[in-house]
Amino acid sequence: MPERTTTRVQEILSWYQSDSPGTLANLHRLLMTGTLAGTGKLVILPVDQGFEHGPARSFAPNPPGYDPEYHFQLAIEAGCNAYAAPLGFIEAGARKYAGQIPLILKLNNSDSLSKLGGAPISALTASVKEAVRLGCAAIGYTIYPASDARNAQFEALRALTVLGVCEMRHGTGTYVSSLEPDLLVHLYEAIDAVVAVKECSGDARRIPALLNAAPGLEVLIGGDDWALEGFCAGATGWVTGVADVAPRECVALYEHCLAGELDAAREVYQRLLPLARFDMTPKLVQYFKAAQDEVGLAGGPCREPRLPLGRGEREDLLAALAVLREGVPA
Repeated sequence: MPERTTTRVQEILSWYQSDSPGTLANLHRLLMTGTLAGTGKLVILPVDQGFEHGPARSFAPNPPGYDPEYHFQLAIEAGCNAYAAPLGFIEAGARKYAGQIPLILKLNNSDSLSKLGGAPISALTASVKEAVRLGCAAIGYTIYPASDARNAQFEALRALTVLGVCEMRHGTGTYVSSLEPDLLVHLYEAIDAVVAVKECSGDARRIPALLNAAPGLEVLIGGDDWALEGFCAGATGWVTGVADVAPRECVALYEHCLAGELDAAREVYQRLLPLARFDMTPKLVQYFKAAQDEVGLAGGPCREPRLPLGRGEREDLLAALAVLREGVPA
């Protein structure tokens, strides 16, 4: 009898406890299907090339690919965790292969015939309602941040779903893409569900600029090593990793800034800063989980492919924790 679940799958589900039971159930289906069932790893067969690039260009080298059922059979026989495709391909086989493999409905698709110049732009070809009707475990939706048509893509997403809070990551540095302030303001004005933005640029000047351009928008600090500057610039919240290690100090920093007690805020910030600087490094997760272990909060090991800290990195971490504990100025 196949396993119903595994310790690894339950560990992964524990990371998403803020999501609905329905979401967790679908994620469990994905993780417990196929050759990799129970391992915590996923292999998904995506087939959207026929729509996006034309059937002959996509399938002529392998004519069986013209048949939608071929891809269902391929995903099942190959032991994939799921099969992802646009509406037409999913519709063609969803009934016949119901329950045999989790399905992911691609809601939009790139149009290779577009003449917009600043493309790519994805055409909306399906809906969440259709994904539910077809028994899909998930949906896929592509946005190209660098496209001239990105605003239209975000607005199409508004019509597909209702979000309590939509956080738009505006980043530079360790983030590959950046959403410029004018785009963020446009999204806030165009989409009622957008209520907050995580500002990751490290430039505190952007915070009052956003607040002035979009009154009512919540601006959250997106980097630990400029939290004091961000709060002084008017940020109303903080998306932080260092709070997982030093929650009391982070709350104190926020409250001192809110009360205008800048001398007290600077004292706390000096203690936090060496640890906070790890936030904008590629190994931020490893640093903070190791720091949790050091202070007795049980961070535990990182999941692959993240590698453990090296000896020198661990020494740097211990030095930062010494500053936090002893109050040595940064």
